Amino acid sequence: MKKLILALAVILFFGLTTFNTPNCSAQSYTYNWIAGLPGFPRVNPPISAPDLRYEVRTNYQFPVNNETLSEAKLISDIVTGYPINWITSYDFVEILVTSKSKAIKAVSTSDVLTTEQKSLLNKIDMGTNIVVNVKYKYNNPFSNEIENNDIHTTITAVPDNQAEYVGGYDQMTKYLNEKGIKKTFEAGPKQFQRIAVGFTVNEQGEITNTKILTSSGDSKTDKLLIEAINKMPKWKPAENSNGMKVKQEFKFSFGMLGGDGC
Repeated sequence: MKKLILALAVILFFGLTTFNTPNCSAQSYTYNWIAGLPGFPRVNPPISAPDLRYEVRTNYQFPVNNETLSEAKLISDIVTGYPINWITSYDFVEILVTSKSKAIKAVSTSDVLTTEQKSLLNKIDMGTNIVVNVKYKYNNPFSNEIENNDIHTTITAVPDNQAEYVGGYDQMTKYLNEKGIKKTFEAGPKQFQRIAVGFTVNEQGEITNTKILTSSGDSKTDKLLIEAINKMPKWKPAENSNGMKVKQEFKFSFGMLGGDGC
């Protein structure tokens, strides 16, 4: 029985230390052409393409909003699933951000954020990546000895109220279908690699900084989808809790189901 308890404890421990699971964000629009697949709406594809999907989502894996950053007191307030109960003591907790090509870091010796760390979190721009490095000691449940371990994760500062396509989900998918997907299959090859297009919704709700993140392998297809994104109607821009409008990055992906994931 003792061995079983120890084994379960270790499984739980390592489950917690791999704490960050990708979050594609609530602001995500997905159309899947596999009718009846759980979690996706049923649609009628414009062509016979039973294994294709297209989606628009924020380009962040581990987002944390501005309000959370400004109110954070502990490292666990900004890192989802932080394994605080397993940590015996800290060697250091480092927060690192890069602003205007300059790396800035603030270090503490506990999970309590210092004044310097709080100030750093409050000054960063939206879309900035925040690297969190933690070196700590924990009690190994197998050997019952104190051992060293570390955490390395990256989170991204996002607006409190994310940008939205005016007209909502249905209008978004209708536009992408008519202006992007159909034209692609009418003018381009019927088979190509999964494509990803990055773009920014600026403070005025306009589409800017459109670029190919992953090419389809066909220049005509890439160009058609870039044009579709560039001509997209204005969005409702993202805002912070104080009502200040800020820009936000998104990614449009299209191709075989499975693709690049979050």
